[in-house]
Amino acid sequence: MKFKTPYLSRDINQAYCQFISTTKTKKMKKIITCIALLIVANSIYSQQNPSPALTKKDYLQKSKNQKTAAWLFTGGGIVITGLGISDGNASAGKSDDSRKTVLIVTGLAAVAVGITLFIAATENKKRAESLSFKMENAPLIRQGSFVNHSYPALSFRLTL
Repeated sequence: MKFKTPYLSRDINQAYCQFISTTKTKKMKKIITCIALLIVANSIYSQQNPSPALTKKDYLQKSKNQKTAAWLFTGGGIVITGLGISDGNASAGKSDDSRKTVLIVTGLAAVAVGITLFIAATENKKRAESLSFKMENAPLIRQGSFVNHSYPALSFRLTL
């Protein structure tokens, strides 16, 4: 009996390659999973940097930016809602009604976002006004008479 070795070696070679590729795949999956877990664990236990305290100028700039965005959202929302309401053909059909509905809902949502931004801008402006330096006067007795002495003071409001 004579075996045909080229066919036998090819079958063994294919089986060996398949075994190696599945082994490599399993190892790669384990390595990728371990790396992903290390990245997640690192971000969970990392320290958070505290945000710097905002100054009066920062609050005023934030308020100004929010008010600009609020005007844009409110104006755009009113225009889009108006387009949805005045979108003309009453006999056009169902697809046109859904387009009108989408325009009206989108416009009203933009107006709601604008109103929310106006409220946030007002709150930031109040925060900016609550932190300020003022010159205060204090009566002092000098050489037998009262003298008003001015000094810088940090003033802030606490709402309860």
